[in-house]
Amino acid sequence: KIYAVVGENGCGKTTFFNQLFKKYHNKKIIHIQQNDLLIKDLNIKSHLELVHYNFNNDELNQLLNLDKIKKLYPSQLSLGQRQIVAVIYAIYSGNDYIIFDETFSALDQVSLYTLLELCQQQVIHLNKTIFIVTHQQDIIDQCHTVIHFDNKCNNFELSSLDNKEIKHISLKEVFQFQERHWIKHLLTLFI
Repeated sequence: KIYAVVGENGCGKTTFFNQLFKKYHNKKIIHIQQNDLLIKDLNIKSHLELVHYNFNNDELNQLLNLDKIKKLYPSQLSLGQRQIVAVIYAIYSGNDYIIFDETFSALDQVSLYTLLELCQQQVIHLNKTIFIVTHQQDIIDQCHTVIHFDNKCNNFELSSLDNKEIKHISLKEVFQFQERHWIKHLLTLFI
């Protein structure tokens, strides 16, 4: 599934996922924030080769202009271009759980929908779980479930896109399970 994670600024969305990532970073999770994880001394082609991205994917390369930027370094790219590379890197990284924290904020519409479609394909074909922290309604509309953090930072609410099912979950409850089963337990709360 793809989860949209929403809530007002300062309600704890980023802090929550930062804590989860710090505590469980070796559990097949990658966490990409708005300021990407790109290494300044590697060009874009080298970054994507690290995750075995196939540059022969002509349609994706053309839609995202990857051929034009593959020889450039992160400092030579716009924020949107860096976000494209970071999203592709995360998707092809082999991790089962991907957290995108405002990673789509600087993308044009074509790039946004291309990457969201790529995320949908990964969920279907590779059984990945993706969390997208966002304020953008067009991203929220493409997700399966919405996780809404409240202002008090001690609860969150989950709802399906049709709002037929809403669950309220305490953040305290999320952190009261055994470490090695945290993702499974977290997802059972969501489903």
